Amino acid sequence: MMEYLNFALRWTHVTSALIWVGMLYFFNWVNGPFLASLDAEKKRQIIAGLMPRALWWFRWAAAWAWVSGLLVIGLVFYHSRPLMFVPDENGEIRWTMMAGLIVLLTFTGHHLYDVLAKTVMKDLRAAFFGGLLLSAGYYFLAREVGGFTFRGALIHLGALFGTLMAFNVWFRIWPAQKRVIAAARAGETLPADAAALVAQRSRHNAYMSVPLLMAMSNQHAWKFDGIDLWAVPLLVLIGFLVAHLLFRKSAKLQFNG
Repeated sequence: MMEYLNFALRWTHVTSALIWVGMLYFFNWVNGPFLASLDAEKKRQIIAGLMPRALWWFRWAAAWAWVSGLLVIGLVFYHSRPLMFVPDENGEIRWTMMAGLIVLLTFTGHHLYDVLAKTVMKDLRAAFFGGLLLSAGYYFLAREVGGFTFRGALIHLGALFGTLMAFNVWFRIWPAQKRVIAAARAGETLPADAAALVAQRSRHNAYMSVPLLMAMSNQHAWKFDGIDLWAVPLLVLIGFLVAHLLFRKSAKLQFNG
């Protein structure tokens, strides 16, 4: 029975994540540059007509991906401690208080992230390097303090990214987009503060999504034990750089016919 449940949850998770991340890339690398090329009236028309439908799929795919991902982690890792923890000095595999605190941080760290994104990490460059340092610090804590295995630590790093991204969708991007859509429908000037918040958090999500996909799709196949304390932060850096290059490419694309 557990095997069938695992199969169903993974299928749900992958399908909903594909919809979510695919639309995230559409918003950042297709829709955003296109809207920037339009005059104010055309922009309002497209926002009023397209965004409510697109954002319905976007936010609910995010919710399904996050919930199904949490259930997969619970079923695969919390239900099977050998996958989650390194044996202690007595050869025992068990939960510790520090491990529990790190799991708690994984699913409540969005509060700290939100404060940082509004203050010291408001600038994109600061968010890039700050996010890299925080990712490395989190992974180190999971491995060296929490006693997580390589797979356990990497999947929780991915879960941390996913939690931050889902938080952004539901509690920052969607409320701000509702203000933008209302203004567009009323024929009013689009609220600059709401548009800026959408752009910031959507960009953050695009950057986090690349290492998230790395952690979720390949963590069961890699053998990085012994070098993972530097290899995983390096892979996060590569993921951030890939997203950065894609943003630069999307800004340069020109279509004249």
